[in-house]
Amino acid sequence: MQEAIATEKMDIQKVQSEIRYVGYECDSVNDVQPTPFANELIVTCDRTFKFRIKYERGGASVEVLS
Repeated sequence: MQEAIATEKMDIQKVQSEIRYVGYECDSVNDVQPTPFANELIVTCDRTFKFRIKYERGGASVEVLS
């Protein structure tokens, strides 16, 4: 159980760092949802901003949704 919590926290930190890396603010990740496509996530930051993260070719691209 502890390992699952640690993995989830690591994933949230990874998502947050990917958003910040491209220059967007994300003080806290509130929600991470997979899309029907295996290589995409929808992320909500700071209870306001939504991003789509696409993983491709060993990297990630971040798109602002709202």
